Amino acid sequence: MKFLRNDDSDLFSSREARLAAIKNAAPRTELFQGVANTAALDSIFKLRFDVYCKEKNFLPAVDYPECIEYDEYDARAAHIACYSPDDIILGCVRLVTPTTGQDFPFQLHCATFPDFIAPLRAEAVEISRLMLNKVRRNRQKDSFLGVPADLIGDIDGVIPRQKTTLQLQNSRLAGNQLLLLSMFRAMYQHCKVNGIRYWYASMELPLARQLAGMGFRFTPIGPEASYYGIVTPFIADILFLEEEMQKNSWELWQWFSTVLEIPTLQDEYDEMLA
Repeated sequence: MKFLRNDDSDLFSSREARLAAIKNAAPRTELFQGVANTAALDSIFKLRFDVYCKEKNFLPAVDYPECIEYDEYDARAAHIACYSPDDIILGCVRLVTPTTGQDFPFQLHCATFPDFIAPLRAEAVEISRLMLNKVRRNRQKDSFLGVPADLIGDIDGVIPRQKTTLQLQNSRLAGNQLLLLSMFRAMYQHCKVNGIRYWYASMELPLARQLAGMGFRFTPIGPEASYYGIVTPFIADILFLEEEMQKNSWELWQWFSTVLEIPTLQDEYDEMLA
């Protein structure tokens, strides 16, 4: 299966058919605000422990005797997870909103360029703890975000401008792309409902390239730093992402702009209209 640009028509006869193909293939996605839903969050925190403490040794496992990883940012974060039909967690991410006087997590580890002008704090969140379950990765050496191992060493500091053309074949990598898209869709919808315009993110350059190829272009705002691996701090403007998606991929834009399919987002939307 292939997601097409607006000017392509070789595989599907209509945009609606392509939109239906996306919806049918997308995993179930849920959003949880804060840490009130303990049962649902246990699987998220357990996946984070497995990846950050056991697989990557980013954090000492002995500090988490209950085998769940969480920190001081989780209480105010929006937590997003995707699930298989049999309720196995496939991937997760959180959007961090610091309290008054609290730094964003990346600010504790990464510097920014002298000419970087930060947006208003109330208009920004940080994408954090983005990861895939190891059952969704192709090979042992692939990154914990599903970036193929043969791309990890291809780092030259440049994120080229790419057309939004998402190639999805019948492979696990294709599923990982749709899995990432599903999480980004939930992040986008949550931010639109809550007046958030900017995403901070610290990531490896190969992941930034992969996201750019999927239509999510992030701009570097600082030099590389050691922050759960060697990463670069980035920022993305959601309004720019909207413009690119509307211009380049009608079906993805229609899917992203439908906010009624995730119950928690429906509740947020209703509160906004009240």
